[in-house]
Amino acid sequence: MNEIEIICDTFDIAKRLKQIDKNYVLVWNKAKQRYEVRYKTQNLLRLELVLPYSELDVRTINYINKTRVENHKALLKEMEENNLKLEKKAQENMLDEAQIKLKEISKYLSSKGEHSNYEHDKSYQTKWV
Repeated sequence: MNEIEIICDTFDIAKRLKQIDKNYVLVWNKAKQRYEVRYKTQNLLRLELVLPYSELDVRTINYINKTRVENHKALLKEMEENNLKLEKKAQENMLDEAQIKLKEISKYLSSKGEHSNYEHDKSYQTKWV
């Protein structure tokens, strides 16, 4: 058997889990080395969620409360806000990188001066060796 049901633990997470929903079962998956919350329906234990923590503590309860179906609107809103922040950050990084490259190009071209043998028309032609 790859799963061990957690009945008691240091911070009573298993008991507190039952207070949230009496059908929740806390399990340690030996094969995957992780904690899982299962939902007991008749004779089946359906996987409800995988805990992202390696230890059982108050974060577990907070995470379970946060991800409950009743809180889906707030969770979706938080995810969308986070995605917008990530997109904005990616755009800012891209603009910063473009600005740096343009400065380098500008420095290079200005260092050549008017007397260089740079021919703009030939810069995009293939040079056969």
